Amino acid sequence: MTKRWWDHHEKLGLNLIGWAGAGLLVTFYVLNILDVISAQNLWYQLGNLTGGALLIIFSVKLKIWPNVLTNAVWFVAAVVAVAMLLTTGK
Repeated sequence: MTKRWWDHHEKLGLNLIGWAGAGLLVTFYVLNILDVISAQNLWYQLGNLTGGALLIIFSVKLKIWPNVLTNAVWFVAAVVAVAMLLTTGK
């Protein structure tokens, strides 16, 4: 059976989503531990929120349920942090 042309593109797109999510989380984590960006910075939390969301999409598609749970917790924590930053500035 031959592969349809979109099978390759779907796999490529899914890999790009996974790498982008991982890249965001690792980048913002490293920037935080090097004291380049604070965890109370809105951009830090938005990077975590976006990275977590991308990794949820990636993990759900591949049915990697422990990663879905881990990244869902990461995502929710970032959503709460963003909401707190926007409402209280803290």
